[in-house]
Amino acid sequence: MKPPRTIPKATELLDRFATLSSQLETVEAHRNAELAKINAAADALAAPIVKELDEIRGAIAPWWATAEAELTKGKRKSAELGGCMLGTRTSRTTLAIAGNPEAVLAKLQAARWAKPYVRTTHAIDKTAALKALDGPHRSKLTELGFSKQEGTPVFFLERVAQAGTVATTER
Repeated sequence: MKPPRTIPKATELLDRFATLSSQLETVEAHRNAELAKINAAADALAAPIVKELDEIRGAIAPWWATAEAELTKGKRKSAELGGCMLGTRTSRTTLAIAGNPEAVLAKLQAARWAKPYVRTTHAIDKTAALKALDGPHRSKLTELGFSKQEGTPVFFLERVAQAGTVATTER
């Protein structure tokens, strides 16, 4: 589509944009309403199934603890039975810290041998530095290479919300 050359042509295109935006909002509202109905219906059908699955899992777990050795002959952690795979999995190893983690961290920081186990991160606080460019440290920050970079103009186009209606998000 070619850019308009006159204000009346631009107004015509913008009117079309506003009309299409309104139509799209109507379509999206309809879609969301229909999806909500579909999700509610699916949830109603799924809820009793999920409940029964949880009950079966709750009943099988203690049984597995006693039957595992017989079914796996001590060679595996899982078995196939009744169209299902069941067994045990070992979760990832995690670090446990006895006591107050902050106190343990302080002890690690004090020990020379523990430096590889302490992470220290440093970053420029850009918000504070930007504010400081208007303060007493301006020249020092400027010497370090700091400066304000003004925002760049970004084109926007959106439908104007009519009085008495709910405005929508930008596109």
